[in-house]
Amino acid sequence: MNRSLKFNPSKSNRIKLNNHLIRISVLSALNYLAVVHSAYADPCVDNGDGTYSCSSASQNVDTSLAGRLIIDNSSGTATFSNITTETSYSDTFGGQATITHSSNNVGATSAISFSGNYAVTINNIGGLLTMDRSAGNFNPAGWSTDLDGLLYNDRDGLGPVLAGYAAVISAGANVDALTINNMDIYNVAGYPNSTNSILGFISSSGDFSPTHFTATVFTNTPLLTINNTTNGGFANIIGNVVSFGAGTTLINTNGGGLYGNIYAVDRNPLLVAAQTQYFQQNGVELPLAYSTDDVGIRNSTINNSGFLSGNIYLGSGEHVINSTNANGFSSNIFIDQREVAVVDVVGGVATPQTPIHGARTFTMNDITDRGGYSGQMNIIATADSVNTINISAQFLNGGSFTANGLGINTLNLNCANGLTSADTTKCQIINSNGNVTGFTSYNLTGNGFKLGNNVNVTDSINLNANLVELTVASILTAPLITIGQNTTVELLQDSNNPTNPLNIVSRVAGNLVNNGTINLNSNTLEVDGNLVMNAGSKVQLNVTPTTQGHFNNTGTATFDAGSTLAPVVNLSAFGTYTNIRNGETRTIANNASGIPTIENANSLLQWLASTSTGDLVITANIGVTDFLAPKLTTAAKNAVDALFSYTGSESLFLGLQAQLLAQRDENLVQAAERLHPETNDGAFRMVQGNTDKVFGILESRLTNNYLKATPENMQVATTGKLSNLEDGSPTLSKAIWVQGFGDRGLQNGLQQFDGYTSSAAGFAAGIDQALDAAGNQQVGFAVAYARGNVTNTGNTVNNRSDINSFLGAAYASWAMDDWYINGMVGVGRNTYETYRRLLENTAIGRHDSWQFSSRVDVGMPLLMSDSFTFIPLASLDYSHIKESGYSENGKSLTPLLDSTTRPDLAPQPVYINGIPQFNQGQTPTNLKIDGRTFDSVRGGFGAKAIYTLQQNDWAAELELHGLYRHEFGDIAQDTTARFAAGGNSFLSPGINPVRDDFVLGASLRLTGDDENDQVTLLTTYDANIRKQYFGQTMTLNLRYDFDKAPSYKTAAKAKLANMAAKKVLEQKFGATEKDIAAINQAIQPEMQLADDENVLDENQQAIDTTIKNWTAALGNKNLDVYFNTYATDFITPDGSSRQQWERKRKAEISKENNPAINVSYLTIEPNGNQAIAVFTQTMVADAQQTSVRKVVGLENRDGRWLIVRENSMAISQ
Repeated sequence: MNRSLKFNPSKSNRIKLNNHLIRISVLSALNYLAVVHSAYADPCVDNGDGTYSCSSASQNVDTSLAGRLIIDNSSGTATFSNITTETSYSDTFGGQATITHSSNNVGATSAISFSGNYAVTINNIGGLLTMDRSAGNFNPAGWSTDLDGLLYNDRDGLGPVLAGYAAVISAGANVDALTINNMDIYNVAGYPNSTNSILGFISSSGDFSPTHFTATVFTNTPLLTINNTTNGGFANIIGNVVSFGAGTTLINTNGGGLYGNIYAVDRNPLLVAAQTQYFQQNGVELPLAYSTDDVGIRNSTINNSGFLSGNIYLGSGEHVINSTNANGFSSNIFIDQREVAVVDVVGGVATPQTPIHGARTFTMNDITDRGGYSGQMNIIATADSVNTINISAQFLNGGSFTANGLGINTLNLNCANGLTSADTTKCQIINSNGNVTGFTSYNLTGNGFKLGNNVNVTDSINLNANLVELTVASILTAPLITIGQNTTVELLQDSNNPTNPLNIVSRVAGNLVNNGTINLNSNTLEVDGNLVMNAGSKVQLNVTPTTQGHFNNTGTATFDAGSTLAPVVNLSAFGTYTNIRNGETRTIANNASGIPTIENANSLLQWLASTSTGDLVITANIGVTDFLAPKLTTAAKNAVDALFSYTGSESLFLGLQAQLLAQRDENLVQAAERLHPETNDGAFRMVQGNTDKVFGILESRLTNNYLKATPENMQVATTGKLSNLEDGSPTLSKAIWVQGFGDRGLQNGLQQFDGYTSSAAGFAAGIDQALDAAGNQQVGFAVAYARGNVTNTGNTVNNRSDINSFLGAAYASWAMDDWYINGMVGVGRNTYETYRRLLENTAIGRHDSWQFSSRVDVGMPLLMSDSFTFIPLASLDYSHIKESGYSENGKSLTPLLDSTTRPDLAPQPVYINGIPQFNQGQTPTNLKIDGRTFDSVRGGFGAKAIYTLQQNDWAAELELHGLYRHEFGDIAQDTTARFAAGGNSFLSPGINPVRDDFVLGASLRLTGDDENDQVTLLTTYDANIRKQYFGQTMTLNLRYDFDKAPSYKTAAKAKLANMAAKKVLEQKFGATEKDIAAINQAIQPEMQLADDENVLDENQQAIDTTIKNWTAALGNKNLDVYFNTYATDFITPDGSSRQQWERKRKAEISKENNPAINVSYLTIEPNGNQAIAVFTQTMVADAQQTSVRKVVGLENRDGRWLIVRENSMAISQ
């Protein structure tokens, strides 16, 4: 049966114990104060024969006495005080009050003895009490007895002498009680000048072991009380404290030290030791008499708040040890609970009398805030013995416990530390000094234990601590070993043999019942008995390529359906990748019944349990699980299947499989989505968008002339007559123009596909020619370049595509009386650089595409008033894009390992001149991706509304426009690919394209002239809206029309005259609208407006875009874009590595609370492929403004201006 006792070292229990000790200390101090300088105490009288007679109230003050003191307690209780009052002496060991006695024979003697029967109190306050019998030790071969069984010893061959103890203080059974108070002096009341400690010192010297015949105290008084109290210095008792026979012993250390053995036994230890030595010498028993004074049941209580150094010997009585020493104590404790008897000897024949015994109980409460008990305990118990050891400490370093298997012997260990992973914070019992043998039960509670000992008990082992770690040396033996509900038992790897794939770490000899958690790691737990896993219990184990944690049980293994088995995959064990294959089996327990619930992680690897073979076996099932399926795109599912279709031996690819098997939950979803080629439409939309921006520029150019030319230059006078405005003939205008554009877009996740952010910048330039004087027919040619990137969000965040687009286009327009038509056709080439990241792998792909694009749009300008024009319009776009196939070419570095130098260890990294060596290979995520084509056909309709402000030499036009478009073509992003290392090819279906979008925008056009030429400045803003997408585009156009100023002036004057004529005709002549329309048509001048765009130097514009992107990303905390503006070899300001700098900047940026950032005073100085940008950066965050002057170095890397270095200097506020 389970006889374990619950031990709860609660705070209230500690308070009760501490209060008990405090009360003892207070009583001792009160007694001390009562005797100091007592007016009623007499000095002892020197008898002249080496003895002193002391009255019942006597004292020795600051005096040295040599000899024996005999205290008179014949007529009542007696008190003797040995007191130091003079503090000027440097001798701190006893001050001036000294009593010394010495002896060179083996007879009984003492420094202090008593003449009567009444209780006696001895107070030693800063004094010295000593007994020296170092010249009179016993002869172990000289023991003998007389016919009456009295003990003799022949020390020097001169004849036997009646043997007896030598002690500082001795009291017989006739003395009712003996109280000894030993104190030091250290800044206490009555001693204001005592700055150094004057010890209270009681010492004996002589033969301490093995027979222990010299003592500080030797007594069989019915009541012995010792208070050894320190007041801040040292109060020491050096020597044995011997008490025996019927009575009680109470010892309170109260901070003092007791350096010697403590006896609270049932028989006179002098007689026992002599008899033992005699038997060892002669092999026969010595006929020794034990009187009623020598034999009796002795009980004891030891309250230790100081220091104990020596063994403790206890008998069959009721014994209690309470220890609150902060460092614990290490005394060996020997308990003999067998019965004893009086022995009569008559004529040399020994006759034992009726045996007796006490309560046969022992309780030890060792409760400390630091180290616990670390000695050796040996209990000789009987069938009715009850012994309980309670130890609670912050760390336990051992302490061995041995019993003979009789009675109820309970060991309760509580580890009161703060549980962490560090061994130094666990209670470590890791050697043979911590072995437990013969106890009934062994109980662990509290926090962390690390066991390396052997525990062998007769009933049960109960593990109820939060964590119990078992090392290779630990063996637990009991009929029943129980693991508590909230306990984790973990088997540790053999540190001496870390590569052993089958570590038999620990052995359990008995039936093991688990109510908590067993973590086998990759080890074997031998169970010599039955194994029971109750409902709610859990077994966790590591599965490596070659082994797995498991039980080797000799009995049955029973698994409740409510128990849990949690396999954890560790595929990188022992430095190699050897993967678990689908259908592979592993044995967990022998002779098993019942199937536990398998705690499969949300991973690709799922385990299935079975007992069909008689053992508990788990089988690997690899694939997309029901948990994952709803969260993955079809592309991800197909990629996973293709990945695990590989059965070769390429280590990096096997490593990728292993890494995928180790992923869990959302990490696995992210990893699976990164296996396949890009499935969103970001790259296609960017290429299409770049073309749209160029065609939009051309369309704006071709429809910008709303001032009609007339064959005659006429004027309407205020009289209502028409007359010529000026002479001259219209010319065929020519123009050049340049326009810059930039856009940003955000596509949110859609249809399980990740979203993305996009940004692009570019420019276009062109030249065109009017084909008639009225400018109704025009042709032109344009070239354009754009660079952008698409950065994924969601599961594939930081996957990126960098795109360069080149386009050449021809365009033409034809304006008729009521409508116009514009046409554009272009050929372009696009280059792509893709970055697909998975774990530490980056697959880099480079490919290109060719495209053919065209657009036709028609519009019908409706003049709503002289200043307002409304244009309904329709458009049709067609694009054919053909992407090339390609192979990704990411590189992977793996450490070079040596497995031959130390085959007993895991493979070790190879170093040459202190530099680690690496193997370079292909990134296992590299794909071979087939080419694909897209055909986009979009139809759209919309309108423009234009307000014109016309002056003689300039005009301004504000335009609002909107366009709805629908996609009719095939633009699905489907891709076929396979892994470069091998395996099956797979289809990666792309997103189902959104086919409807809207473009809403506005533009402002300013037109002016110089002497001969016309200049036009146009800026445009457009917003592109489709499902879960919002993009914005800005353009700036500068156009220069040669020799067009005269015609522009003519047209401007004509329009102003037309407005004036209309007013005159309406007001003075009552002309109808039909008349006014006829007049307007008659006076239309020939004109052509420019739509050129002012563009910065190409490099300066690209650098300016980089700085803007950098600023926006910093303000929006878009870390992907922010770090993307830096070159990979960026030189960090503080000299740290790029990775260290990125981690530091991420932490700094995350702390900033939505800062507002402004860049001003920007100066760009390009120099070939290098440039320097200088600007002032002002940041406002949390109501605080800081300004710095930044100097940024940039380099052109494959068409992108990237930051290679930067420095900052604070600007005084």
